[in-house]
Amino acid sequence: SLLVFSAQCNFSGYKIPLELIEMVQKRGLVHRGTQIAGQTQTRQPDLNNFYILLDSAAFVGSSYLNVDRYKPDFFCVSFYKIFGYPTGVGALIVSKRGESALLKKYYGGGTVNIAMTREDFHEKRVGFSQHFEDGTLPFLAIASLLEGFNTLERLIPAKEGKNTMERVSKYVFQLAKYGYDKLAALKHTNGQPLLKFYNHNGYKDNKYQ
Repeated sequence: SLLVFSAQCNFSGYKIPLELIEMVQKRGLVHRGTQIAGQTQTRQPDLNNFYILLDSAAFVGSSYLNVDRYKPDFFCVSFYKIFGYPTGVGALIVSKRGESALLKKYYGGGTVNIAMTREDFHEKRVGFSQHFEDGTLPFLAIASLLEGFNTLERLIPAKEGKNTMERVSKYVFQLAKYGYDKLAALKHTNGQPLLKFYNHNGYKDNKYQ
């Protein structure tokens, strides 16, 4: 079975506890949660062998994803959300465990060395990624990613035991908390809050918000 979830909510900014990855991989879906739509499902625990796809596109834009500690079978990123450029370039990173579960039953341009029309013969390219990268890759946009990584590390170098993205995460949290505290203090003339916030912990812990 495949379980897909976002590392960070696009609506509220809430960061899902990534400990769920190992829990589901080892024990399945013990607690199914509340069903809000679709065909009625059983309430019994689902103990199937689960693979985890982590949508980390929003998360990695301002947070450090430690894949040595949290080991999703697949996770995707958007470089546009990290650097603001180039658009349309992302990546799907597949673990060895995830790789063993994928079997491609078709082929397209860019994934074969040769295909013949007079007989049923084709030779696929060697290598896991080349089996799944159909079409021509945007190689000029991909080449510009190196400048993005270099610029990010130059502007915000690792310091005091924290890497670049850990420092970015701390700064973004402090900035968001400052804005939250200032806006939360605004009141109507009758004393009621001027604004309603949709978050989970009021910016008390940068692990979750």
